Amino acid sequence: MYYCPECPQSFETLPAIKEHYMHSHNSSVCPICGKPVRKSLACHAKMIWQNRGCELHATLYYLLRTGRGGSAKNNGLYRKAREVAEKVLSSRISWNGGDSDE
Repeated sequence: MYYCPECPQSFETLPAIKEHYMHSHNSSVCPICGKPVRKSLACHAKMIWQNRGCELHATLYYLLRTGRGGSAKNNGLYRKAREVAEKVLSSRISWNGGDSDE
């Protein structure tokens, strides 16, 4: 079971939670650090994950990226982000580190 970090919904599969997240929670402000994002929230999440090793940003990157096309390097990053997201989304964590049921 995978739990949405922004609302109390849960999903049986990663593709289902990705679809939910992209349609319901995508915004121009990072839900983790609160930084306004001008271009792409996925690019912001990828940059923070790569520079700081933040697993929450890796999860956000996975939720927002389609996984299609791109370079082999980016596809490798996508696979790593998926591994992190599986771990993070299988727990009841919110972006701010609290319980998502609150």
